[in-house]
Amino acid sequence: MLFFPFAPREDFIVTVTMPFIGLLNNTALLLALGVLYGTLQHRSETWGWKLSRGFFLGVIAVGVMLNPWALAPGVFFDTRTILLSVSGMFLGLVPTTVAIVMAGLYRIYAGGAGTFVGTAWVVVSGLMGVAWAWRRRQPSCQLSAGEFYLFGLIVQVVMLLLMLALPDSLAIPVLQEVALPILLIFPVATVLLAKLLAVQELQLRNQRALDQSERKYRELVQNSRVVLIRLDASGNLTFINDYAQKLFGYRKEEILGKSVIGTIVPITDSDGRNLEAMVKGILVSPELFLENENDNICRDGRRVRVLWKNTPLRDASGKNLGVQCIGHDLTELRRAEAILQAKEQQLQHLFDVSPVALAISEKNQNIVYLSRKFIDLFGYTLEDIPNIEVWRSLVYPDVAYRETVRQRWNAAVARARAVEGQAEFEPQEVQVTCKDGAVRDVVVLFSSIGEKDIVMFNDVTRERELARMKSEFIATAAHELRTPLASVRGFTELLLNIKSFDESQRDEYLSIVYEKTEVLEKIIDDLLDLGRVESGRMIHLEKGSCDIRALVEFSTRSYQKEFRDRPIEFNWPGPGPGSEPGVLLADSGKIGQVLENLLSNAVKFSPPTSPIRVSGSTVDGEVRILVRDEGMGMAPDQAARAFDKFYRADSSDTGVSGMGLGMAIAKGIIEAHGGRIQVESELGRGTTFSFTLPTEQ
Repeated sequence: MLFFPFAPREDFIVTVTMPFIGLLNNTALLLALGVLYGTLQHRSETWGWKLSRGFFLGVIAVGVMLNPWALAPGVFFDTRTILLSVSGMFLGLVPTTVAIVMAGLYRIYAGGAGTFVGTAWVVVSGLMGVAWAWRRRQPSCQLSAGEFYLFGLIVQVVMLLLMLALPDSLAIPVLQEVALPILLIFPVATVLLAKLLAVQELQLRNQRALDQSERKYRELVQNSRVVLIRLDASGNLTFINDYAQKLFGYRKEEILGKSVIGTIVPITDSDGRNLEAMVKGILVSPELFLENENDNICRDGRRVRVLWKNTPLRDASGKNLGVQCIGHDLTELRRAEAILQAKEQQLQHLFDVSPVALAISEKNQNIVYLSRKFIDLFGYTLEDIPNIEVWRSLVYPDVAYRETVRQRWNAAVARARAVEGQAEFEPQEVQVTCKDGAVRDVVVLFSSIGEKDIVMFNDVTRERELARMKSEFIATAAHELRTPLASVRGFTELLLNIKSFDESQRDEYLSIVYEKTEVLEKIIDDLLDLGRVESGRMIHLEKGSCDIRALVEFSTRSYQKEFRDRPIEFNWPGPGPGSEPGVLLADSGKIGQVLENLLSNAVKFSPPTSPIRVSGSTVDGEVRILVRDEGMGMAPDQAARAFDKFYRADSSDTGVSGMGLGMAIAKGIIEAHGGRIQVESELGRGTTFSFTLPTEQ
């Protein structure tokens, strides 16, 4: 019975014709709140939690008192007696006392004619539950439904007897109205709430028993000399024994709940196997991975080798709950094998990173190994050259040359093996045909280790080509120097020996001498610039304000005047770069030298009537200048070497004269300015040289 917390009006009379519905609604509310409260059963038995339980129980009691069935002014009924009596049976004295105090205080606060009876209901029902549990001396969860019904019936009879404490004008009418509904509904509600709490308490007891069993199991396995871990269905660690903690260096507080991947299992094995995928496979289909061996990682980064035996964990329905893994540390057992394997890998690595191409054969017949450098250099793989004979047939396609190489090789090998313990070999220089058809000059060295022969190939193609180009350069430089020197010497002899020349003739001859000395000076400057580039020094620049657009236009106009019959176009749309139109910081003389080289080459290597196009633009903070011709063009290998020193695309006697220095020097000048120079060419279609200069330096 409950009274609203506000005073009813004198003329307010409530007549309820459906007491069963009102009490049933309040009973349903009680059961719903009981389900929510049942979660508190799983807390500890400390005083703090007992008081907390009592507080929440009191809140629920007040809650059902706020939703009563009203019979008459100031007379209300609810299920607080069910709640307090059942809680007294299951939760004990302390929580029930706290709830009694809260519910009683609220009832007193509500006031009204039934204050005393309402408060008595609160106190008596709670104490009856405590007394019943104490008298039975067995867990309340083990009581039968019949006993719960009897208990509920007795409690409600006592509550109805307490109604006699109401004034006579209220007691008899109220009892006539509510006695039957209360005696029919409240004992059944008591059974439902008690069984609900009994089920929850049994679950709690079962969980505690399971925990105790698990503790015993842990005590059994903690001291074993094996690794024991347990994973849930997501691969998170739920258990790790003491031995595993010592082995991996983790405390269980640090690792439980974390994924096994990245903690004690690395993502990849030492052999590259994807352990993350393997763990996922174990969790999905543990029957396929009942035993496996893999690397594990310790907290300090050490790797240990563990042999695992996996057992799937399933519930009664067969649902996969995870995996239990028992591991044996095989680190020491595998250490000797690992050391041996590491040494083999080290030797393999040394061969692979060697700058010299290496091949290993057995008994000078079968080829068993080719280094990475060998494959990169010659293009052949083990599938291409399984033995020495196939190798010789491919790299020495000329039969006569092949036989010569064979005889030289066999003789050198025989001499190297003639003296026991001596494996020195006379280097053999041969020309090897690569898989792509290119021919390389190679110096071959041989060493024998037991039944295996190690053959080293030192590529000297570049050195031989450089030596050839240097020889050509010396001859060309001598020619280029001799021509102007001959003119200087001839005209100076004329001026010294013949005194009858008039002033105009002398000026003409002196002008020729001066022009030839300028040619000599240019050749010497080129050689000095090349020397600076080769020694690693930057070309000396004298930077100043340079109107690059005007400089390019001037160079182009000069060639237009010199070659009037050739269409030479200049195109530079828009303003130039820099703080002023067309101005940047550069060595105008050196840039003019680059333009001279590019324009000169365009004229030399294109037909007399073909156009030459010079253009400039500013893009992304850079000036870009292009010189395009429609001449003979270059093959890809020629274009790749266009900036090599001493290189001339056509070095024959009929080729264009020059020392092969111009483009190498041009490249050095542009790079000294912080720019880039490149070439695009197609044989028979022409060539485009371009270079860029930064607008801010």
